[in-house]
Amino acid sequence: MDYQILFKTEMNIPSTCVLAGHSPDVMPWNCSSSSGAVKMKNTLIPLLEKLVTQKGVTHFMCGMSRGAALLEASCVLQMKKKYPQISLQCVIPDREFTSLWSASDKAAFRRIISKADSVMAMTDVPVRYGRRTRREYMVDCSGYLVCIYVPGSPGPCADMIEYAAEMGRGVIMIDPSSYRIYCYRSSAGSSAGANRLDKAK
Repeated sequence: MDYQILFKTEMNIPSTCVLAGHSPDVMPWNCSSSSGAVKMKNTLIPLLEKLVTQKGVTHFMCGMSRGAALLEASCVLQMKKKYPQISLQCVIPDREFTSLWSASDKAAFRRIISKADSVMAMTDVPVRYGRRTRREYMVDCSGYLVCIYVPGSPGPCADMIEYAAEMGRGVIMIDPSSYRIYCYRSSAGSSAGANRLDKAK
């Protein structure tokens, strides 16, 4: 699949949801083949279905990093059989994104992008801040962020959640240890997910 290059941002599209999460080294279980991954899929799919049926989400964007993001993207592809109106867009930082990955991770990446509705690269050449730019771009385009996140963990996921909250997006997190679903609340006490899903745990 040819990669398109992004040049402009459409802001705050309520029908778009960003998918994100930790890399394998942070996750408490193997993201590709484990009982934990199966349980996460069984938790994640009903949540994403609620976004589709209750909040009108039709478009999912995924940064396609190793670990949680690939698992989330595979869930969307599975859901497309039941909800043909939804689409998956893979947004990568550059064409060399997977060059240092293992063979199994590269294979999983290729399987997903071969079935995705579109694949976009932030730039035609690798750049130092490509990944940060990608995270902010996706949040800017979205109405929601769903993130598989270990509470209290610093790093890219925490930064993305904080940025989405600052931008007023609906932020929904899943703890990969307890599988608890919860909405982000800022330190000031206001909810970033005002349009929270019904019965979020």
